[in-house]
Amino acid sequence: MKLRLYTRGGRNGFTIVELIIAILVFSSFIGILMYLYSRSNDSFKITFWKQQRTAQSEIFWTHMRKHLEEATNQLVPEQFVANPEVTINIKPLKFHSDPTSVNDGNIMAWNCSRVNFNFSPSPNHTVAHGIYLLEKKGRTIRLKSGGKEVSKIEDVESIKIKVISIKKDSTNFEEVFSGGPDPDAVASVVEMSMTLSPPKGYLAEDLKIVQNHKFRANVGATVDSAPSY
Repeated sequence: MKLRLYTRGGRNGFTIVELIIAILVFSSFIGILMYLYSRSNDSFKITFWKQQRTAQSEIFWTHMRKHLEEATNQLVPEQFVANPEVTINIKPLKFHSDPTSVNDGNIMAWNCSRVNFNFSPSPNHTVAHGIYLLEKKGRTIRLKSGGKEVSKIEDVESIKIKVISIKKDSTNFEEVFSGGPDPDAVASVVEMSMTLSPPKGYLAEDLKIVQNHKFRANVGATVDSAPSY
């Protein structure tokens, strides 16, 4: 027995089966639209995360290059003399051999000294010392100086630091030293590698962004489990 619904005029009716089929078709259509919207939204979130980290990384690596290349030993000039003699105290770059294992603490430290030579009205030479620290806290790496944050990069899954020392040979030419980091070296090549990934529970957790950068610091280097000055 079929149940048939009729319009007011008694013409053009449809069955319950036809009504159910229409509802199912409409529901499927809505479901497809919601699926496409969800996928589009997911894709937007992933793209947004990548854009955020890429922009943040560019700023971070620019600051790292600038301040690492300004690294110096501690310079102490004589004051109140026309031709001061500058005393050099060795301040090598310090770095952690396995920074990924650090959850909260410094993974790199170095000194930057700048001498200001003033000759007028009388000789008065001053020196400004700046200490830079690379701090790791969870999955965030911060470049800091004077207790203030200079730059940062977030969502760091792993980080590696490799340092190659440069020495001068008997003819005063620079050469790469293969014996590991040396605090008395004339310079150091710092190679840093970071892998970024979205936080837990985020979409596309298997997404990775690998970044590799190389810098030259004009000081020696030494391994330290808690780099600081």
